[in-house]
Amino acid sequence: MDDMEIPFDEEDEINADLWLAALLAMTGDAERQKRLVDGMSARTGITPEKAEVILDAVLKFLMEKTRSN
Repeated sequence: MDDMEIPFDEEDEINADLWLAALLAMTGDAERQKRLVDGMSARTGITPEKAEVILDAVLKFLMEKTRSN
């Protein structure tokens, strides 16, 4: 397991409020967002454009999840 890999169990739940706050903080600054997208792209092999789409989808999902609680 490399340093960035975190074990995952299908039954694990994330703290949606915490993740949303962290991602909004990172995406609220253009340079931090670029580093996040570039890191996603480098670690997964997807294009930065696709990483942006995934990031947007994750943010929307987390916003909906936190509003429903």
